[in-house]
Amino acid sequence: MTLDAIIARNINLPYTAAFVTRYQQLEQSLAALIHIGIPELMDALFPEGDADATAVRQIALLIAPNVQTQGELLDELRTDILQPELPGTQGQAVLIMSLHKSKGLTGRLVVIAGCVAGILPSVDSTAPIQDQTRQRQERRRLFYVGVTRSTETLAISRAVRIPRGVAMQMGVPVLPGGGYGVTILHASPFLAELGRTRLIRSTEMPGERGLAFSHYQLQVASRVIAKCNL
Repeated sequence: MTLDAIIARNINLPYTAAFVTRYQQLEQSLAALIHIGIPELMDALFPEGDADATAVRQIALLIAPNVQTQGELLDELRTDILQPELPGTQGQAVLIMSLHKSKGLTGRLVVIAGCVAGILPSVDSTAPIQDQTRQRQERRRLFYVGVTRSTETLAISRAVRIPRGVAMQMGVPVLPGGGYGVTILHASPFLAELGRTRLIRSTEMPGERGLAFSHYQLQVASRVIAKCNL
C-alpha cells in the first residue's frame, strides 16, 4: 500500500526509487500471468531445469490435471506443501521428524522420543525468569502438537540412564545414583501433566553400558489432552 501511494505521489519518501521500480516490474510480471492457462503458468513460475523450483514443479504437475483455475492450483499447492500426506496411511512406512514438522499430520501410531528434562522442555537457564516462562510455555504447546498427532496410540519414550559424560555434554539435570560412570535422568515434567500412563517396559540397549529407556503408552483421549494445561 505504501508503494502504491508513492507511485500515486500521495506520499514522498526519499531513497525509494529502486524499490518502486522493482515493485512496478513485479506488478507487470504478475499481470502477464493472469490470463494464461495452467500449463503455461507452471512453466512460467516453475521452469523445467530450475533446481530451486524442481520440488514445487513436481507437485504442481501432479495437481494440474485436477484443477481448472489458478486459484485452485494455488490452494492445492498450499495444502500439499504445508500438509503433506503422512507416509504409512497407504502402506507400511515410518516417518521420523521433529515436533515442529509434525504439525498438520496424523498417524495411527505416534512415538515421541527423548522426553527428558532439559531436552523437553529445553529452557535457557541464563534468561530472565519471564523469558524462561515464555520458553517453557512454547515448548509445552509444541509437546501438545506431538501428543495430538495420533489417532489411536501414542507411545512416549525417554532415556532412564546414560553415561555421565554424555549427560554433562547435554547439560541435562540428573538424579543421584546410577552407578560408576552412569547417571539417572529426570523425566520430562510434561509427562506428569498428561495424567496416568502405563509403563510398557524398561530396556537396556545391547552393547551400550548404562543406556536404558522407559516406554510409556497412552490411548489418546480428550481427558489426556486436556491435562496439557495449555
